[in-house]
Amino acid sequence: MTGDRPPRVTPRTDSEPPGAALRRVPRADETPDSSVHYVDGEWVHWSVVEVDATAVPGAVGARCLVFARDGCIRRVWDYPADWRTYDDAGLAALSWRR
Repeated sequence: MTGDRPPRVTPRTDSEPPGAALRRVPRADETPDSSVHYVDGEWVHWSVVEVDATAVPGAVGARCLVFARDGCIRRVWDYPADWRTYDDAGLAALSWRR
């Protein structure tokens, strides 16, 4: 039984070679709110963005990371400043923090 596990999706089939990291590194001219993309161990595509959380009810900090995929959003309050340097596995693990 899979429980709350997200459904599997097929991997990207564009120009990236098999096994290539599907997360892009942000360009130097991008704003801090630009998203980063990665694929978790179940081949689910996620985007991550750091956002201003000052207007979020119940916020536990001024900023947070929002992990999003089709049908799911996770908000992470405790994260390192260098989160953009994490590989796909690191981002997937970080997405489960509170």
